[in-house]
Amino acid sequence: MEDLSDTERYAPFEWTRVELTPQRSSALAAVAAHWEKSREGRATSKWSTAELECLPSKLLSFCTVADTGNGEPPFLYRFFGTGLANMHTFELSRKTTDSIEPEGFRHLCVDQNLMVINEQKPLTFMTKVPTKQPELYRNHLILRLPYSDDENHISQIMTIEETEDAPRDTWELFRTE
Repeated sequence: MEDLSDTERYAPFEWTRVELTPQRSSALAAVAAHWEKSREGRATSKWSTAELECLPSKLLSFCTVADTGNGEPPFLYRFFGTGLANMHTFELSRKTTDSIEPEGFRHLCVDQNLMVINEQKPLTFMTKVPTKQPELYRNHLILRLPYSDDENHISQIMTIEETEDAPRDTWELFRTE
């Protein structure tokens, strides 16, 4: 894996790992607690225990599921929530992480997924998304949950993003026109 301390790699985005607490996000903490309970003593939860239909609709629309294949990018999106598609102005269901734009955001997504694969545990990240207004950022809390069908390798990663209501400036950042 590449050096994750290289902030230029992710420009113009900034991110850091954070601890997920109920105070930070009660909804994401509840999802992480369900994942933990569904492990039933295994290293990770099985994909068959994932219950997307039980997620609150607000979270489901900001959820993705990526198949990790052999654990090397690109990763194929099995599901890409409509809230994320609207915010980023692209839809990635049945497409790979190679399709993510801009490049800094692609590196951020791939590298965070690689961290989850390597550590085989849920990880939470705080990401600062710049807007067109200088010094104005939107904070996105991102929970990445690993799933394994064989207990030997991570086969899927579910990502749930909780964000402030995205202003048009955030949307404009992701526009490709």
